[in-house]
Amino acid sequence: MEMGINLRATRAAYVFSVLALLCYCVAYYIIESDLPLIPFIIMCVQLIVFFAVKLVLTRPDATT
Repeated sequence: MEMGINLRATRAAYVFSVLALLCYCVAYYIIESDLPLIPFIIMCVQLIVFFAVKLVLTRPDATT
C-alpha cells in the first residue's frame, strides 16, 4: 500500500516538474525570443532518464 502511494507521489512530482520547466521555457522563449539552455537541458535529461529506466525495468528478462 505504501509503495503505491510513494509511486503516485513520485509520478505527480515528476509530471509537475516537467510541466513547470516546459511552461518556463515556453514563457521565456515568448518574452526573450531565446530558449533558456539550462532549464531546457534539465527537462530533456529528465525525460531521457525516465524513459531509459522504464525501458530497463520493463524489458523481458533473458533468464526466464
